[in-house]
Amino acid sequence: MVESYFAKRGHDFYDGKKVPEIHPEKHYQVGATPEYVERARDHCDKFAHYDENNKPLSECPPTFDAKWRFFWNIGERPADHKPEHEQVVPEDFPTWPETMDKWGGMMLRGCETVA
Repeated sequence: MVESYFAKRGHDFYDGKKVPEIHPEKHYQVGATPEYVERARDHCDKFAHYDENNKPLSECPPTFDAKWRFFWNIGERPADHKPEHEQVVPEDFPTWPETMDKWGGMMLRGCETVA
């Protein structure tokens, strides 16, 4: 499902069409984020004095991320927590919420198991 989503939206995006799930006005905190929009924080000054054996291998300064992502809050929110933005659900993927919650839940359970 997710591969189909990104294939469709990527095609639309690169053809110059509006992708309804991309929300730069909400700082990409809901829905899709295209490639080369996000970049890691720049900690080059902090790492400059590190010993060569302890320096991170990532590029300094950081480059823009070459992958798309979809921001999705996993599962139910506590009753006393009102999210700043509503979840974005692609209209042509009716099973999106259930699938994303299931996948996210499996990822969390896997991390809990390892921890």
